[in-house]
Amino acid sequence: MTVVKLPIEIWKEILEWLYVDGEIPSRDHALVSRGWKQMLLSLPTLWRKVEINLASRDPLQVIQDRLERRLHHAKEATLDVSLITTWLNIRSEESCHIDLLKKLARLGPVERWHSLSISGYQRYSGVPLDEVFVGSFMSIQALSIHGFDYSSTVPGPHSGLFNAVVRSKPRLKHLGLDVNCVPFEIQPLLRLQSITTIFGTIASLKTLSYDAFPNLCKITINSSDGVPNDQQVSHNPLPATVTIRKFRPEVARNMEAHNISTLFIDQYYGWEGFGTSLELPNLHTLRIRPCAPQLLQVFKAPKVQVLDLSKVDKQTADLSRGQLEKIRQKNKTSTSSLFQENRHLLTIYPTSLVIHFEEITDSVLVIMLEAWPQLKHLTVVLSENSYCFGMVSKHLLDATSPLCPRLENLMMEVWWHRNGQNWQGWRVTAKKMMNSRLNGPLESIVWKNSWFEVDSIIRGLCC
Repeated sequence: MTVVKLPIEIWKEILEWLYVDGEIPSRDHALVSRGWKQMLLSLPTLWRKVEINLASRDPLQVIQDRLERRLHHAKEATLDVSLITTWLNIRSEESCHIDLLKKLARLGPVERWHSLSISGYQRYSGVPLDEVFVGSFMSIQALSIHGFDYSSTVPGPHSGLFNAVVRSKPRLKHLGLDVNCVPFEIQPLLRLQSITTIFGTIASLKTLSYDAFPNLCKITINSSDGVPNDQQVSHNPLPATVTIRKFRPEVARNMEAHNISTLFIDQYYGWEGFGTSLELPNLHTLRIRPCAPQLLQVFKAPKVQVLDLSKVDKQTADLSRGQLEKIRQKNKTSTSSLFQENRHLLTIYPTSLVIHFEEITDSVLVIMLEAWPQLKHLTVVLSENSYCFGMVSKHLLDATSPLCPRLENLMMEVWWHRNGQNWQGWRVTAKKMMNSRLNGPLESIVWKNSWFEVDSIIRGLCC
């Protein structure tokens, strides 16, 4: 069966997965063929994202034509509406902007809105949005606000629209508050018990009572705007899944973390010499990026089973070899100290480990694995800048006293091509490793690359 003969329902699933982040089909996709273009235009859900950027340099007529085409292709599908309301002083077409917003209100009425995102990092001085968008917002499931110009005492032109959304009592599932204070009434918001995920700054989240949301299961805390001592994380108990961006010691102080079972740390600062620890008695899964084994001493989490130190921070991805080597040496000193001289500070003993082998050396990984004989599942991520893996594989090959004696599965994420020497060389090493551990629990050794090439050595099938 050729791809053009696939049922439209299957293509619909494939394309909706492809545009999962709300993007729309590109012109290149439409130029594949006439049939392909017709298929894209026949799927209204692919065109549901509607964006009006009042700060755009495009002529207003271009923005208006684009809006009309998008709403025409979306037909009766629910809409994901994004309004960028930064008002640039150099432009004076206020009445034209209002007409543009009114066109959206007429062609894409609020009753069809599935989500609403408003961004504005400068003071918006236009007409209050609740005077333009009128109706019931019952269909909205996601509300996101981005901007830092709100005042707790002086309401902005967005506040009326936010209040109108909340008062409609929609079955809101996602709430985003990337602002320095909540720019609408809190009490109606607290009655929306359907909310399951929340994203916000520490300042905005401090005003919320998480107990008001019985279905809340995930929260993301963004501390990138700085965390003064009087703006620590709310004393409310946090839900089971928490992501913290720009993790600082101030964030951890007084954090009610007993309910957390999954914690993701996305960047961290200021932990050198931190004197206290964060109690996480029910934590099961911990992910820290970029890779920082030395940070583990901060967490008192004896129930952790899954530890993920895999992904490299984007800011370090383009470092020179010299800069990367300095990071490795720093990590080597601090990690070796924790896992050898100060092992009493370590309370995390996972059974599953994922680690990015770029910012640490092979000797550091050996020290870590020696401290964790209980490991059953190990995933090592290699890149072109990764340190030599020879020392680790040598210790894993040791038949008399191997690293990770309880290891059941070894996964390697590599950058080699299947037809390269590294790939074939590792296959030989993997066979030797499986044969040397026949009396142990090792079941499989798998390695794959980003091109979806996979190879494996399985117990009983090893030749």
